[in-house]
This record gives sequence, C-alpha cells and structure tokens, in this order.
Amino acid sequence: MRAGEPICGEWRGGFDSWTGDWKERSLSHAFVGRNYQSMRVCDQCDATKPFPKTPEHLLPMVFTDFSQTAPWRSTMRSHQDYLNTTPVAQRTPWVNIPGFVIGRVRWDSAHTILLGTGKDLAASILYDFDLWLL
Repeated sequence: MRAGEPICGEWRGGFDSWTGDWKERSLSHAFVGRNYQSMRVCDQCDATKPFPKTPEHLLPMVFTDFSQTAPWRSTMRSHQDYLNTTPVAQRTPWVNIPGFVIGRVRWDSAHTILLGTGKDLAASILYDFDLWLL
C-alpha cells in the first residue's frame, strides 16, 4: 500500500536480492525437482546428481565436474528460460515482486562457505598446521 512512498524520513525501501541456504532456496522458491535432494541438484542449470535410476544421457552433467568444459556450464538458465520451462503453479511467488528476476536468488555465503566447505577446509588446514608444528 505504501509502494513508492518515503519511509523513515526520506528513505525508501528497495529489493536487491534473496539469499538463503539450499533448503530454504528450494522451499521459498518452489524449486520442485531442482534442489539439493533431487537428481537435478541445481536450480540454475542442469547439473545432475547421479542416482541409480538417473537416465544415462544425463550422467555427463554430473555436478562434481568443475572443469571449464563441464557440460552443465552450457545449460545455465536465464530468467526467461526459467519462465519458459517452469509451470506457472511451480514458479517462485517472488516473480510477482516488481524487478525480481531469478538471478536475484543468491547463495548465502554463511551457509555455503562457513557451514559448508569452509569448515572442512579450515579443519584440514588446522590439522596440517598442527602436524607441521610437531
């Protein structure tokens, strides 16, 4: 109701991005079939987590291939791709926010680095450092 009006003096609110961990991304944006528990592990591309029933033609899209020529790199989705391939009932409710595009769904570094790979990397470095000191 107050869209476009100043708040708190002359300040105005604005939407920049949405951030969250993998679980919250899939819940908040209805990333059905494209989340950390699915075969298509990424909501931004066709990276695949292989399961026993994964179709063979999708196996080259394995998400653990970090090379510059990884096949999943050529499947990054734009906002229009997202709209074209996602049924209306399964789209994020955030598409109703003026200016929102799927690229504004960002990774939360506190979860993906600090609570994810960062803790494992830091532990490995501390262990190696301890061995070096002995």
